[in-house]
Amino acid sequence: MTEISILVPTLKRPKNIVALAKSIESTAEDKASIEIVFGIHADDLPSFQAVESLSDCGIPVRVVTINRYMDGKAHLSFFWNQLYKATNAPILGFFGDDVEFRTSGWDREVRKEFDNDKSIMVACNDWYIQRGFIITLFFTHRSIHDKVGYYMYEGFRRWFLDSFWGEAFKQAGKLRYREDIVTAHYSPDAFHDRKDETYMDMECFKGQDSATWGLGSTHQEHDRVIALIKE
Repeated sequence: MTEISILVPTLKRPKNIVALAKSIESTAEDKASIEIVFGIHADDLPSFQAVESLSDCGIPVRVVTINRYMDGKAHLSFFWNQLYKATNAPILGFFGDDVEFRTSGWDREVRKEFDNDKSIMVACNDWYIQRGFIITLFFTHRSIHDKVGYYMYEGFRRWFLDSFWGEAFKQAGKLRYREDIVTAHYSPDAFHDRKDETYMDMECFKGQDSATWGLGSTHQEHDRVIALIKE
């Protein structure tokens, strides 16, 4: 079976770590060919302990100790790129620590899509938030990222990471939205009681990332990525 690596940077959300892993364990069909890679800062002991509590999980779970960005603040694209470099799995899953999988056999369906075309994005039904209106949670193939040179565009620190890729695959004619692959996304944007310290520390980057989205240099990079997807 083609291996799938689900990449999840996380910070001070130990309960979410367990909930995500258990949801993947209970819904995946071929558990042995899936791994969950959590990116955790060295001083985030509760998150390390949460992963240790998953020792009996039916899905392989491992930790990559991720380096903080040079200014010491959150930089999710920088964190995700460290996880990307730490795995060799062909299929990569872009998911947050506020997600739970709901569809049984989702991994079988994802593999089927990539068996036909490795240059696609398989987007999930982001229940509670976008439901396909904007792409937020997805699988892509390593071959595309290897061509592009990164997993996430580091011009964005927190916001627009998903939009950058979703729009690129859409414009390239390579977006496969699977409404039947449901993921419960408990985003603080929809569940305001979940606006914790981790969320608030990143909210300040909305303006900065929005400005980056409008830059000509970002559009040029976007066009380059679209061309590579089409190759």
